[in-house]
Amino acid sequence: MEPYTSVERYLQRSKFRTINMMNISLVSMDDLEIAKREIAALLPRPVACVPGARMEEGAVLRTRRGPGFDLVAAFWPATNLGAKVPVRLPGRRFAYDPMVGFAGETESLVLDFGKSPFVCRTLFRERQQAPAFAIGDTAPGGEVKFTPPPLADGRVYGLKVTDAAGAVRWKRTFDREGDLPRRMFVGPDEKPGNWTAMLVDCATGLRTTKTFRVGK
Repeated sequence: MEPYTSVERYLQRSKFRTINMMNISLVSMDDLEIAKREIAALLPRPVACVPGARMEEGAVLRTRRGPGFDLVAAFWPATNLGAKVPVRLPGRRFAYDPMVGFAGETESLVLDFGKSPFVCRTLFRERQQAPAFAIGDTAPGGEVKFTPPPLADGRVYGLKVTDAAGAVRWKRTFDREGDLPRRMFVGPDEKPGNWTAMLVDCATGLRTTKTFRVGK
């Protein structure tokens, strides 16, 4: 079954519960507690629940289930930024911001739309580690050997390599199904210096940076 989000809404004096799935249906009952019990009998616990009338018109909250984690993504109308929306989780989770990294161990989230109309979080049952990799030294005109971390289904990584002056030389996104950047080549006229490789886990935002030498 697709993961879903439960959002409580109020329309005039009636209480509603909106179930967001691939197809959206609406449950309308005056007694919200009865509605909760009816829904619980039909569906597993939601990935996320927004209590109360917190989502305004035009706002969108969606959840997706990834390999070993859940994703919560929300869009808020840009004309009314600044909102903070509480989200209740089905249990204690390790939350990550794919742009920043670890966001805390919690049973609830606060989606802050103060700076952007789009907010995304990934949720894991266990704490995640920054990706481990190896990269070797080389000489001008030589080959740089890159050993990626163990690759799981559905996990995506981003690799960025910069030279001694800080210029980006390689930038690749890959997963276990794609063409892994195991071999990279340095031009024969490169000056000796320390280059930098940064690997990012796109699901968690966790990153590892290593330095390797080009030349003596």
